Amino acid sequence: LPARPSRFGISEMIPSEYQLRHQDYTGTEFERGHLMPREAAASYPDALEDIDVMSNIAPMRGRGSTGINQGIWRSYERLAGEQAAEYGWIRVVVEVVTLPGSGVSGALPEVTGFTRTHYAPNGEVIMGVSIPNH
Repeated sequence: LPARPSRFGISEMIPSEYQLRHQDYTGTEFERGHLMPREAAASYPDALEDIDVMSNIAPMRGRGSTGINQGIWRSYERLAGEQAAEYGWIRVVVEVVTLPGSGVSGALPEVTGFTRTHYAPNGEVIMGVSIPNH
C-alpha cells in the first residue's frame, strides 16, 4: 500500500460543515482511527482515496500500542482478516457510540465506545463485541 497521507481529507459525499477536520485531533488524547482499515484496500488501491478521509475516522482514545486504535482495535481487524480467509469473505459492521448532542459545532464527539459485528456469508453472526473508548 502507498504511504499514509500526512493529513486526512474530507469526503466529497458529505457536506463539509458536518465533518471534522484533521486539525481537530491535534493536541488531543485521541488518535485518528480508521473504521475501515487501509489494508482492506490492498487488492484495490484506488479505494484508498475513499478510506483515507475524515468520514472514515473516529476519535480513539490513547496513543500508540496502548491506545484503542493500535491495540484492541487492531487485534479485531486482524481477526476479521483471519475470518475472511476462513469463510471466503465476511461483512463487518462498525458502530460508533456517542453521547447525545456531542460533537456539535465541529468539536470532537464524545465517543464512549464502538461495536463490531462480523457476519459470515450466510448471515450468521460469528463475532460481536462492544469496545469501550477509554
